Amino acid sequence: MDTDERADFLSEISHKLIEYVRGLGGVLQPQSTYGGERLVFSLDKDSFLIVDLSIRNRGAIFGKGN
Repeated sequence: MDTDERADFLSEISHKLIEYVRGLGGVLQPQSTYGGERLVFSLDKDSFLIVDLSIRNRGAIFGKGN
């Protein structure tokens, strides 16, 4: 997968996640990080999902919830 294909893939996944989490009532809080972007979705005060699009983490997904 070349750079353009990877960028298109991550963009598509990001948009799908944004739609899904907003459908659950979540709030999107974009954050810029060194080498990329991090999407933080807050579902409530104890639940969140982070999609790290930085070059180093290559689309890693982290989360915490009840």
